[in-house]
Amino acid sequence: MRTRPKFAGYLRDSMYWAHLSALLLGGIAIPAEDLDAAIAKELETLDR
Repeated sequence: MRTRPKFAGYLRDSMYWAHLSALLLGGIAIPAEDLDAAIAKELETLDR
């Protein structure tokens, strides 16, 4: 079973890969700072 830190890392890695895939496929690019903020918000939501 995964612990929270490993899950957080897995989620962050998955979201970065999804963002890179969107860039490669001509999707909408968002700045890295916005991506980090979105990841932090999602992790905060999961902690509740």
